[in-house]
Amino acid sequence: MELRVSEEFVRVAALDSASTLPLLYAITMSGVRGPGADSILQDLNRRRTQLPPLDRYLLDYTLAPRNSNYPAALRHIQPLVEIAPHSLFLGLAAGAAFRLDRPRLAIDYVTQGDPESWWRTWRYWDQLALAYHLLG
Repeated sequence: MELRVSEEFVRVAALDSASTLPLLYAITMSGVRGPGADSILQDLNRRRTQLPPLDRYLLDYTLAPRNSNYPAALRHIQPLVEIAPHSLFLGLAAGAAFRLDRPRLAIDYVTQGDPESWWRTWRYWDQLALAYHLLG
Protein backbone atom coordinates (compact mmCIF):
# COMPACT_ATOMS: atom_id res chain seq x y z
CA MET A 1 0.00 0.00 0.00
CA GLU A 2 1.39 3.37 -0.99
CA LEU A 3 1.23 6.12 1.59
CA ARG A 4 0.25 9.60 0.51
CA VAL A 5 1.83 12.89 1.35
CA SER A 6 -0.16 14.55 4.13
CA GLU A 7 -2.78 16.84 2.63
CA GLU A 8 -2.31 19.25 5.55
CA PHE A 9 1.37 19.73 4.70
CA VAL A 10 0.51 20.23 1.03
CA ARG A 11 -2.06 22.92 1.94
CA VAL A 12 0.45 24.70 4.18
CA ALA A 13 3.07 24.63 1.43
CA ALA A 14 0.52 25.95 -1.08
CA LEU A 15 -0.02 29.05 1.06
CA ASP A 16 3.57 30.07 0.39
CA SER A 17 5.32 28.59 -2.65
CA ALA A 18 8.69 29.49 -1.12
CA SER A 19 7.91 27.33 1.92
CA THR A 20 9.42 23.92 1.26
CA LEU A 21 9.87 22.65 4.80
CA PRO A 22 6.27 21.42 5.23
CA LEU A 23 6.62 19.15 2.20
CA LEU A 24 9.98 17.84 3.39
CA TYR A 25 8.53 17.13 6.82
CA ALA A 26 5.56 15.32 5.29
CA ILE A 27 7.83 13.00 3.34
CA THR A 28 10.71 12.60 5.79
CA MET A 29 8.82 12.14 9.04
CA SER A 30 6.31 9.66 7.66
CA GLY A 31 8.62 7.77 5.31
CA VAL A 32 6.25 8.38 2.42
CA ARG A 33 7.30 6.77 -0.85
CA GLY A 34 5.75 6.54 -4.25
CA PRO A 35 5.16 8.75 -7.27
CA GLY A 36 3.71 11.69 -5.33
CA ALA A 37 6.60 11.88 -2.90
CA ASP A 38 9.18 11.25 -5.63
CA SER A 39 7.73 14.06 -7.72
CA ILE A 40 7.93 16.50 -4.82
CA LEU A 41 11.51 15.46 -4.03
CA GLN A 42 12.55 15.82 -7.67
CA ASP A 43 11.01 19.28 -7.83
CA LEU A 44 12.76 20.35 -4.62
CA ASN A 45 16.05 18.90 -5.82
CA ARG A 46 15.79 20.95 -9.04
CA ARG A 47 15.32 24.07 -6.89
CA ARG A 48 17.95 23.14 -4.29
CA THR A 49 20.03 26.30 -4.79
CA GLN A 50 16.98 28.35 -3.79
CA LEU A 51 16.28 26.33 -0.65
CA PRO A 52 17.32 27.52 2.80
CA PRO A 53 20.24 25.53 4.28
CA LEU A 54 18.05 23.55 6.71
CA ASP A 55 15.76 22.48 3.88
CA ARG A 56 18.74 21.44 1.72
CA TYR A 57 20.15 19.29 4.53
CA LEU A 58 16.76 17.66 5.10
CA LEU A 59 16.31 17.10 1.36
CA ASP A 60 19.74 15.46 1.11
CA TYR A 61 19.01 13.33 4.19
CA THR A 62 15.70 12.24 2.67
CA LEU A 63 17.17 11.43 -0.75
CA ALA A 64 20.17 9.44 0.51
CA PRO A 65 18.35 6.32 1.83
CA ARG A 66 16.22 6.21 -1.33
CA ASN A 67 19.50 5.49 -3.11
CA SER A 68 20.65 3.12 -0.31
CA ASN A 69 23.35 5.63 0.63
CA TYR A 70 23.10 5.36 4.41
CA PRO A 71 26.53 6.91 5.13
CA ALA A 72 25.34 10.02 3.25
CA ALA A 73 22.09 10.04 5.24
CA LEU A 74 24.06 10.13 8.48
CA ARG A 75 26.35 12.84 7.08
CA HIS A 76 23.40 14.99 6.00
CA ILE A 77 21.47 14.67 9.26
CA GLN A 78 24.43 15.74 11.41
CA PRO A 79 24.20 19.46 10.50
CA LEU A 80 20.50 19.37 11.40
CA VAL A 81 21.35 17.91 14.80
CA GLU A 82 23.84 20.75 15.27
CA ILE A 83 21.32 23.41 14.17
CA ALA A 84 18.57 21.99 16.40
CA PRO A 85 20.38 19.90 19.04
CA HIS A 86 17.34 18.86 21.07
CA SER A 87 14.95 18.18 18.24
CA LEU A 88 13.37 15.25 16.46
CA PHE A 89 16.43 15.25 14.19
CA LEU A 90 18.13 13.22 16.94
CA GLY A 91 15.66 10.41 16.28
CA LEU A 92 16.38 10.56 12.55
CA ALA A 93 20.12 10.50 13.26
CA ALA A 94 19.67 7.46 15.51
CA GLY A 95 17.76 5.72 12.72
CA ALA A 96 20.60 6.47 10.29
CA ALA A 97 23.11 5.07 12.79
CA PHE A 98 21.07 1.86 13.05
CA ARG A 99 21.10 1.43 9.28
CA LEU A 100 24.90 1.54 9.47
CA ASP A 101 24.98 -1.02 12.30
CA ARG A 102 26.27 1.56 14.78
CA PRO A 103 24.10 1.02 17.88
CA ARG A 104 26.46 2.95 20.20
CA LEU A 105 26.12 5.99 17.97
CA ALA A 106 22.34 5.51 17.98
CA ILE A 107 22.39 5.54 21.81
CA ASP A 108 24.48 8.73 21.74
CA TYR A 109 21.91 10.45 19.54
CA VAL A 110 18.83 9.22 21.37
CA THR A 111 20.14 10.15 24.81
CA GLN A 112 21.12 13.70 23.80
CA GLY A 113 17.51 14.81 23.86
CA ASP A 114 15.75 16.68 26.61
CA PRO A 115 13.82 14.11 28.71
CA GLU A 116 10.74 16.35 28.67
CA SER A 117 10.79 16.92 24.92
CA TRP A 118 7.99 15.42 22.85
CA TRP A 119 10.38 13.74 20.40
CA ARG A 120 11.61 11.32 23.05
CA THR A 121 8.33 9.47 22.80
CA TRP A 122 8.83 9.28 19.04
CA ARG A 123 10.44 5.84 18.98
CA TYR A 124 12.71 6.75 21.88
CA TRP A 125 12.23 3.61 23.93
CA ASP A 126 12.24 1.15 21.04
CA GLN A 127 15.41 2.71 19.58
CA LEU A 128 17.16 2.64 22.95
CA ALA A 129 16.08 -0.92 23.71
CA LEU A 130 17.12 -2.13 20.27
CA ALA A 131 20.53 -0.47 20.54
CA TYR A 132 21.26 -2.10 23.90
CA HIS A 133 19.99 -5.42 22.61
CA LEU A 134 22.35 -5.22 19.63
CA LEU A 135 25.22 -4.48 21.99
CA GLY A 136 24.39 -7.58 23.99
